[in-house]
Amino acid sequence: MKTRGCARECMTLQQLANDDNGNDSDTATSSNNDNETADDNGGTSAASGMVTASNTIVAPGAHIDFNGRNFGHEESVVVTMGGTTVATAHADGGGNFSTGSITIPMTTGSQTYTFTGQNSGTSATVTIIVQ
Repeated sequence: MKTRGCARECMTLQQLANDDNGNDSDTATSSNNDNETADDNGGTSAASGMVTASNTIVAPGAHIDFNGRNFGHEESVVVTMGGTTVATAHADGGGNFSTGSITIPMTTGSQTYTFTGQNSGTSATVTIIVQ
């Protein structure tokens, strides 16, 4: 199995998936869900939604912005970390949103943020490293 290089330092496992015949396909998948795709900014998505972070490696207490696309039109998007809601955003008529500045907790290590569209059910995750 081949691995895909990252333009930036990636925080999710990325690999080329095999199709039903054992051939390499062009879909990059993360290790946590067969229906998710991974990008070079630490983001993954289910269905057609995608979220990216302004930075994937940040200092404790820093601020970060998340941008999403392909969510439901004019829907609320809830942002959670560890099951706790940390922010909400509003997707526009094109399904795009920005969270604005979110303060990162002081705890170091890997932190995964989940973004869920309240009408469409579209869900995506972004993992960042706090160091």
